[in-house]
Formats: sequence, C-alpha cells, structure tokens
Amino acid sequence: MRDVIVVGAGPAGSSTSAFLARSGYDVLLLDKEKFPRDKPCGDGQGPRSVEMLKELGVYEVMKEKGCHRLYGAIVSSPNGSICKADIREANIERITRFWTPRKMFEDIIRTDIENLVGFSTPRKIFDNILKDAAIRLGAELIEEFRVTDLIIEDGKVCGVKGKYQGEIVEHRSKLVVGADGAYSIVGRRLGMFHQRPEHIVYGVRAYYENVRGLTDLVEVYFDKGILPGYIWIFPISKDMANVGVGMLARDYNKSSRTLQEYLQTFIATNKFAIEKFQDARMVGHPLGWRLPLGGQAIKNHTTGALLVGDAASFIDPFTGEGVCAALESGKMAAEVIAIALERNDFSVASLGEYERRWRERFEEDFKYSLRLKWLASSPWRVNYLVRKASRDKDLAILLVGIITNIFPQKAMFKAVTMLKLLRPF
Repeated sequence: MRDVIVVGAGPAGSSTSAFLARSGYDVLLLDKEKFPRDKPCGDGQGPRSVEMLKELGVYEVMKEKGCHRLYGAIVSSPNGSICKADIREANIERITRFWTPRKMFEDIIRTDIENLVGFSTPRKIFDNILKDAAIRLGAELIEEFRVTDLIIEDGKVCGVKGKYQGEIVEHRSKLVVGADGAYSIVGRRLGMFHQRPEHIVYGVRAYYENVRGLTDLVEVYFDKGILPGYIWIFPISKDMANVGVGMLARDYNKSSRTLQEYLQTFIATNKFAIEKFQDARMVGHPLGWRLPLGGQAIKNHTTGALLVGDAASFIDPFTGEGVCAALESGKMAAEVIAIALERNDFSVASLGEYERRWRERFEEDFKYSLRLKWLASSPWRVNYLVRKASRDKDLAILLVGIITNIFPQKAMFKAVTMLKLLRPF
C-alpha cells in the first residue's frame, strides 16, 4: 500500500507529489495523459508563483529554457482608453505615500524586483518541468492511467480504480489527493463537484505566430460584451502569443455567440488588434476549458481524501489565474498529509487542518477578487478607472500590479484609495 496516491500531474498534483516525496513518503502520481501534453490555459505563471518555483527547484530551469518573462501589463477599457505599466518602474514609496497604506506593501518593499516578475510558458512545457521535478524528488509517475472510480471502505477513501493498458487496475493508499482539474473525477465521486454558473468561467485560447508588437507586457482588453470577462494576449516569445477570452458561464449561457466568435471579432475589429494580427497566423486549433472560481462555500476534504488546485476551485474569481494557488495548495496539502501520516489519522477532523490553512491563505484574497469582479462588470467603472490610470503612472502601476497579482487586491478597496479615485480628472 502506498502512502499517497495523487490523481493528476498538473501544477497542483506535481507540487503535492514533489513536497511529499522530498519528505520521504511513498507517492504514486497518476495522469490520464502522456507527457509532454497540451493543456488549455492562459499560460501565465504569476509573480506569486516565483517563490514556489524556487522551492520546487524549477525556477532556474525555467530561466535556462528561456521561458518568457512578464514585467507588467497593458490594459484597455471598453471605450479604448489604455494604461500601461512596467513593474520595473514602480516607485513603491510614492505609491504607498499617495495611493494606498504602506503597511500593505511592507513585504513588497523588501523584495527583489526579480521576485515580482512572472513567466509566460505554454503548459505543455511548464507542466512537464513540474512533473520532472516531482519524479526527481522521488515520486513515481504512471502516465495514461485514467482514474474511473475511488475505492471506499467503511467510509474511508483508500485507493483508486482506473483503466490502464486496456485493463481495470486498482491502486491502494492511505490517502488520495484529487488534483485532476476542473472536471475532477475524485471530486465528482466525493460529491464535491460544483456547477453554479455564477462561479464558473468558460475560456477559449489559441496560439498565434507573427503577432506584431509583442513585448514583455501582458495585454488585457476589457470588452463591453463580455464583462467582467476579458480578452488577453500573453506573449510567449518575441512574435508568438497565447490569445484568448474568458467569460462567466452565467453570461455566456445567455449569449448567442461562441467564445471563438468573440475572439475572432476582437481580432478583426479592435483598433489595437487589427495591426497586431495583420500578418498573424493561428497555430493549431483553439481549445476551450472550464474554470471553477474561488470564493464559494465548498467542502474539499473527507476521510482519506482531499482536493487541490482547480479541483478544489482555487482559481482567482477576477483574473482566472490558478497556477499560484495550485502550487501553494499542493504544498499545504503535503504538509497536512505528512502530519496525518505520522499520526496514522486520516479522519475529517485530522484533514480539517488543510481547510484552516487554505482559508487563511486564500479566503481574503478571494473576497477582494470578487469585489474586483463586481467593479469590472460595469463598462462605466472600467472606462473611468483605466482613463484615470492612463494619466497617473503610479495609479497605472497599482492597477496593473493588482490585475497581475503582484500587489494585494484589497489595496484597491482601502478608503484612501477609493476617495482619491473619485477625485475629478
């Protein structure tokens, strides 16, 4: 019997496996695909992921592979206003003196600028790097193993069943981790699969080559028809980009257009996109996916099992970013599982420590992200904010820092910040 079975070798599963294996536990990592494999995503690894990437020993690997660095963003409002900010030009002292309380930025003030820089790496490359790290640290990986059910005995999860090389195979363990994404089989079998349209985003992305004017800044376009969703351009090289659109399921279900149609209309009609895509060509085919957003009152652990990453709905409700939370929840899960293994206690009460930790880490962020989602649901509010930021460099850096998860999202909602935002132009 294994100590732990982890279902899914994406960022959350590889993180969980790596931290457990590094501590000497017997970890079996299962994935239905053969690596390297593609995975629909915006391909951004935000600045808050950097510390986790260093802990996993893959930060230098990503730099050596030439993964594209991201230093800020260009943000466009529905009426075409633009603000642009490069985090390397941030004057934190001035921002905290005028726009928001200094105490919220103490850690950032002491941080090297390189730790505030993210990556833009296709998941086919990124997930493979993380998977290799988990194996290097001692986890065993079985690819092309499709988990179909859980083994539950006396109310405790104690393994998985699945299809492997044409046969039904069982693997048993003391604990099972569901890291199998937004369509989690583990979550479904445990009754922890959530489908509320107001907490689901649908996304579509495609790769384009020969895109003009790409830099080391993410491009975010708020379009009136999809708010609080947006269209993105993530540069992954000097002339290739991940281009996509995300939209709330609640709104998409009322729409007469597909996400691919929204994306094609943007490329053909947006005044900034027309020139950028003049010589561009789509590489491969568009891929779509489902994002279960954080901020829901949900359960993600039971006797003998818990969920991490997208399977646990640890996705930023406003930006849709989930890689950082996937990596962090993997580490949290590994720490709690290690305690449970030492005590030989896999009860709901024992694993409840995992819920306490993730709530302490994510709950406040999700709360303020939901407020940002509300703010971005109004074209007037987005137009006003971006226009104001276009005239104030420090506000532009603050706004971009919040959108890219460099700065705490609650900074936007402090009284001093809101009052200054309401001042006339």
